[in-house]
Amino acid sequence: MSYEDRKAQVIRKRCCLVCLKVGHLAKRCHSSVRCLICKRRHYPLLCPDLRKGKESNFSPKDRTADNEQRSTETLLTNLPSEHEIYLKTIMIRLRNRDKEVCARALLDDGSQRSYIEKNLAAELFLSPSGREIFSQGLFGGGISPASEHKRYMVNVESLNRKYSTPLSLLEQQKICSTLPRIHDRKLLSELSSEE
Repeated sequence: MSYEDRKAQVIRKRCCLVCLKVGHLAKRCHSSVRCLICKRRHYPLLCPDLRKGKESNFSPKDRTADNEQRSTETLLTNLPSEHEIYLKTIMIRLRNRDKEVCARALLDDGSQRSYIEKNLAAELFLSPSGREIFSQGLFGGGISPASEHKRYMVNVESLNRKYSTPLSLLEQQKICSTLPRIHDRKLLSELSSEE
């Protein structure tokens, strides 16, 4: 499939040309995707230089069907799945003395710490109870540079106020990008009946 055909397919499905997700345009995309071929903001599958890159990166004897198949498979692993992946979230109430805010919490089974976004800590007028300096292990084995994170004690409550507990949270500038919302009414009704 040519570059123009791939691009037209993405546009036809109303997906972002940067991250390939539905719901926004490329100029409003906050994804940090970088092309492996040209280093611009898009997946390699949408790179106009893809054919040029294939021609310059392989010698004539390497251009077998098997090698081209492997190259295509590698590029396809960078594409998001056909269906949205929904992460576990829950609506909670955060309280600091007389100030309270409802927020969506992301439940990450793989995280060793709990975090609060910097702007939410400011909105609650939280005072740091301590500080920690650490690096964060990233997907793929990378490690972020060590940085300081303020620690806050916050009272976390269920929306119906039947459950409440104090929680120690570390400040993070941004926790994650925009999470997709479920629009499938059947799935929503199944989830609500699980309560």
